[in-house]
Amino acid sequence: MWNENWFVTDTGLGMATACPEADLRTVAGECALEDLKRTRQAAADDFLARRAYQTAGGQGCLMFFLSGGRAHSKATLLTLDLSDEAGLAARRLVRFFDYGLLDNSTIVRILNELIMARRQANELEEEAIRKVREALGVS
Repeated sequence: MWNENWFVTDTGLGMATACPEADLRTVAGECALEDLKRTRQAAADDFLARRAYQTAGGQGCLMFFLSGGRAHSKATLLTLDLSDEAGLAARRLVRFFDYGLLDNSTIVRILNELIMARRQANELEEEAIRKVREALGVS
């Protein structure tokens, strides 16, 4: 499991073969839409902090914002309800961001894409529900 080992090396996490952008997409896929929006805004406003999960003045790391503030330490990161794939990606994401391998403009760009895709999917789902209700005569 992704959260069993407290201390894992970069090699143990697979950092050399992982892609920061792909890891962001994987983790974001398991986050609430509102958390994606808050993270995008934090990146746009330069509120993402490196080398600390949470700092004074409302700043926090990438995972702090993506988790809706639940990941405010390594211990709390390891308690998040993520799939094994997303959990490993989250651990790498913290390091990628701290190492400067993922910048705010890239985060904003990717989150814009994901937010738009999620909104479109939600609209399609709402339209399908509306059509089924109409067909069943339910309001």
